[in-house]
Amino acid sequence: MPVPLEYMDMTSLAMLWENSGASDREGNPTVIAPVEITCRWEEDQRESYDKNGNLVTTDVTICTTRNILIGSIIWEGGLTDLAAQDVGSAMLPVSDIYQVLFRSRAKSIGGEVVRYEFSIKRYMDIVPDIVT
Repeated sequence: MPVPLEYMDMTSLAMLWENSGASDREGNPTVIAPVEITCRWEEDQRESYDKNGNLVTTDVTICTTRNILIGSIIWEGGLTDLAAQDVGSAMLPVSDIYQVLFRSRAKSIGGEVVRYEFSIKRYMDIVPDIVT
């Protein structure tokens, strides 16, 4: 089966540490073990308002076929790229990691193909722990 037109520009790889929905003892968010995803990675700054009405600037927009939870951590590169990086205790690279802040979803005209778009911001907080 051919690749749907809506997915043809998704040629980049990224590593995703999805938000677990839980917090550690100090109240910091935790993530689950990483998975490699295919996406479109576009470096562009955008401004949006968060749910509290604060203006937030994001650094990158990614598009993917997968729904990703807000608060998840993303790094540009695949599994083999990750193996060559300096990683901390959470198996996260020590630099160039991003956090998902905003999500939108679009369906194809026929309604059978879904494309997700996420606005992400450079992550500058404490590296989250991985939970199992």
